[in-house]
Amino acid sequence: MTEIAAKSTVSDERAATLELHGQLIFGTERVYLFHLPMFMYDVRYHPHNYQVIMEVDLTDDETDPKAMYIADRKAHPEIRVYTLSPEKFAMVDLISNTNQSIRSFKGDIYRGHFEREGTKIIQGVTINVKNIIYLHKFNPETENLKNLEYLLFGQGKEIFMAHIITKPPDFDQVLEVDRVLAVEAVNPVLSDEELSDRGIRVFFPGKENNLAMKLREEETVQGERFRRDPSEAKLEINIGKEIYFEEDELSEFCDPCQGANTTWHKH
Repeated sequence: MTEIAAKSTVSDERAATLELHGQLIFGTERVYLFHLPMFMYDVRYHPHNYQVIMEVDLTDDETDPKAMYIADRKAHPEIRVYTLSPEKFAMVDLISNTNQSIRSFKGDIYRGHFEREGTKIIQGVTINVKNIIYLHKFNPETENLKNLEYLLFGQGKEIFMAHIITKPPDFDQVLEVDRVLAVEAVNPVLSDEELSDRGIRVFFPGKENNLAMKLREEETVQGERFRRDPSEAKLEINIGKEIYFEEDELSEFCDPCQGANTTWHKH
């Protein structure tokens, strides 16, 4: 590829992924963002065609937005969903390692879903990306997963699981984890290092990857992680609350370039 062609490709990809990228925000010990995705395969426009999980810091010159966010969560324990509506940016700039990469952006935090009558609680916070824990661009040629799979991540007393999204029809789900043990390992407790860097991908034998088999609140499940040592593979996971669930926006391929006959939303 020539230098001119390479620059053109990068420019095209930036234009195709420039949009308002809505995020689920959760965690209090550490703060995480979960990009709200859609299946968008058109090369001309596919801003939300990514599953991305990040650890971030919240900063402001005059206030402490993290403390404000945590205080609001404590004041409203009945509300599970908090979201972030950021300024527009090109997703490719966030996930790439180029001279145009971005590692901070501004946004507003909402109690509830910002597109579904949520309440704005913090305006103009600066989000600094500390770590991209998981990144996947959806591909129509991808084979469906044989078993239900989730990413296990977090640190300390706050551990979470997010459903691995592949192809339509699929679903978003983020869960709190009360406890996880490697049941056959010498040391059954998973380390913060394992969980906080890229997380641990876990599959659930006997559970097909479909909505009917999704994990449920307050259940205990047996999963396995992808690693060579069988003595450390089997996990017992006690699931806590469900933080977020969405199926409608992942039920089918969305193509806004084809006109108005779609279920596309800007987020």
